[in-house]
Amino acid sequence: MGGNYTSSADLNGGLLQHLPMDSIDGSITEDVSVNSINGNLFNITNIVEGKIGNGLEFNGTNSYININNVRNYINSNQEISININFKLNDVSGLSSLLGVNDSGGDDRLLLFIYDGYVRLNTNGTDYDAVSVVTSINTDEWYNLSFNYYVDGTTEIYVNGIDQELNADTILSFSDTDT
Repeated sequence: MGGNYTSSADLNGGLLQHLPMDSIDGSITEDVSVNSINGNLFNITNIVEGKIGNGLEFNGTNSYININNVRNYINSNQEISININFKLNDVSGLSSLLGVNDSGGDDRLLLFIYDGYVRLNTNGTDYDAVSVVTSINTDEWYNLSFNYYVDGTTEIYVNGIDQELNADTILSFSDTDT
């Protein structure tokens, strides 16, 4: 048995958004999926060498990407996965990676690094879950995957390693989330 096999997949099937973040067009980073859900940039002006291609440099205090109307795309009846490549130049204190707020501006989901470890805060509570599996170091690239399941459970992987969160976290998305 031998031979060459070719397989193709529709990478846009089920893909909500893809922000490669390797260019800035005014104050947006362009979504290259079929949905065109661009990210609005705040206090981000530098393009730097990224893990794959280029990336955007965040200042660590008040730079972020805002994606409006997330609630139009995410609800409690669908599973989601979010993938982030990141490299930090400081791991002391708090470095936010992902935040989802409700319409009142309160945190519903906050995924962040605190003192070198991944932490997850859901539904506005204190640290719901802390990973002690992978220590995050400065000036190293990491790939973080966050998975949300319809039963409200979550998983976090860093460089493909399950972070075995120290708490059962239940997350609820509703039509009031943004």
